[in-house]
Amino acid sequence: MVCRAASVGAGVLAFNGDLVSVVDFVRDSFLVYPARALVAAPLIYHYAAGIRHSVWDHAKYGMQSEKGDLLDPKVVDKLSWGLMYVTAAGTLGAVVYSF
Repeated sequence: MVCRAASVGAGVLAFNGDLVSVVDFVRDSFLVYPARALVAAPLIYHYAAGIRHSVWDHAKYGMQSEKGDLLDPKVVDKLSWGLMYVTAAGTLGAVVYSF
């Protein structure tokens, strides 16, 4: 959805046929921060969610199964909130670090 909106927005902004000037405008304005966040957030979220699922798989079927259930609904809820915090912090870090 975000990619579709960005593509339509770039098409509308570049309707005059000069996409390079639009990219230069975005790069030199305050819009660079949200643009970088829109790219970084999904990447960080999916990377962290993949790690979370690997932990779940290892806890369910690996050697950690006797140490407690990571698939308990309360633990899953905490891990999901942790995923959101990691995504927010990682996105902010990626946007700030890229300068």
